[in-house]
Amino acid sequence: MRSSKKKIEEDDLITEHTKANYSLEEWKRTWMNRMGDNVLFISALNKDNIEDFKKKVYNTVRKIHLSRFPYNNLLYPEYEEIEEKE
Repeated sequence: MRSSKKKIEEDDLITEHTKANYSLEEWKRTWMNRMGDNVLFISALNKDNIEDFKKKVYNTVRKIHLSRFPYNNLLYPEYEEIEEKE
């Protein structure tokens, strides 16, 4: 969400609560959070959960690759091994 999001007071009955006003915690309380393990809320502007996003995408691609090429695990080592090398 944008860092310039406008905070709406609880007693404000005039201002419409739109997507631009949601915080990351409010997004987590929506129906999208109940979609399972493939749901991850990130904020690219604030860099919230970006590392978790990279890890989830990498592990998903690795899983697909290993299912198609079961004997070629050299191309995609474990994500933790890559972090240790850096």
